[in-house]
Amino acid sequence: MFFIDTHCHLNFETFDQRIEPVIHNALKNGVTRIVVPGVDLASSEKAVRLAQKYENVFSAVGVHPSDQKGYDRNQFNLFIDLAKEQKVVAIGEIGLDYYHHPETELRQIFVLEQMLELAQITEKPIILHSRNALPSLIEKIFDWKKVVDKKGLGLSGVFHAFEGNSDHVETILKMNFFIGIGGPVTYQNAIQKQALIGKIGLNHVVLETDSPFLSPHPYRGHENEPARIPIIAQKVADLLELPIAEVAEKTSANAQLLFRME
Repeated sequence: MFFIDTHCHLNFETFDQRIEPVIHNALKNGVTRIVVPGVDLASSEKAVRLAQKYENVFSAVGVHPSDQKGYDRNQFNLFIDLAKEQKVVAIGEIGLDYYHHPETELRQIFVLEQMLELAQITEKPIILHSRNALPSLIEKIFDWKKVVDKKGLGLSGVFHAFEGNSDHVETILKMNFFIGIGGPVTYQNAIQKQALIGKIGLNHVVLETDSPFLSPHPYRGHENEPARIPIIAQKVADLLELPIAEVAEKTSANAQLLFRME
């Protein structure tokens, strides 16, 4: 039984002095692969370096909507080069965030379109962030998906830290995208998130910690790490009334399919 953490910010400063113990602890708890997404050019470069150094670490490169101010069109070719590096499995973390930065909507859309173009050119799946922007993001991704499907690229992605409802789930599943399930599903007040698990089903779920954020219960409020993926998996197993081994097997297979891992 093994797990994959599909979203973990090992490239953030908080892990700089303890990266090896965190990776070791993950392995000890059965988390054999970790995907580290970038949020800007510098963190994307760092994610790539981590993947080069550690066998069980993979990377994604991209610009987070909260970091759109630091993006320059001249960086685009640098991102293309980064995305071609070995063990870069996705373009991300990209998307829209109208909670923190509603005043930058047009700029966010421009950067998102740049990142979607990057994904198309490099033929990589996408890791999507949304906060108070899911309908707009789904619309953008729906249009992008039609284009890449017409070109026969077969690209997909994951809606990370899913914030939507059952109608959003239905649309996302029709696009054959995955939904990232993390620590919040374990919270006692997460009734809606827990109810959606049955609708999503295991075929479209991948597990994530979003470390150092969103620690699962009973570690809520504490710094998160990838070793806590089994806690999330156990909650999903309980909600679906399945053995945790089945959740581990299917979500890991989903992640390997999405990110084209061998």
